[in-house]
Amino acid sequence: MLFGTLGACASFASVRKDAVDLVADVRACKAADTCVMMPAFDRDCTGVLGCPFPIRAGREAETVSRGDDIVERSRSTNECATAFCDTTVRDTAMCDPAAGRCVVVPLVAFDAGGDAPVFSRDAQ
Repeated sequence: MLFGTLGACASFASVRKDAVDLVADVRACKAADTCVMMPAFDRDCTGVLGCPFPIRAGREAETVSRGDDIVERSRSTNECATAFCDTTVRDTAMCDPAAGRCVVVPLVAFDAGGDAPVFSRDAQ
């Protein structure tokens, strides 16, 4: 992805779109792929990267590099959106092959055979 010259003050809409595009890109997966949770970017002003999100394993370094660039550019806009994250639940990530992207799975407990995920926030 190429970023145009933004000058002294980046457009909030443009930087936010770059953040949305980054998340969509690094979430893409196929059935055999492993997904992991990417930690939040602390100083994000787009409102997109401020909470942990699922990505395809192996794309962590790229996500950090592109995310850091977006965060820096987001800090130069005239707006700052804040993400509100649910910090009460630990999440994991897995590939949803039907959707073609990594998804957040709150506290997954597997059935006795270990095959089918049972979604439960009460599972330990």
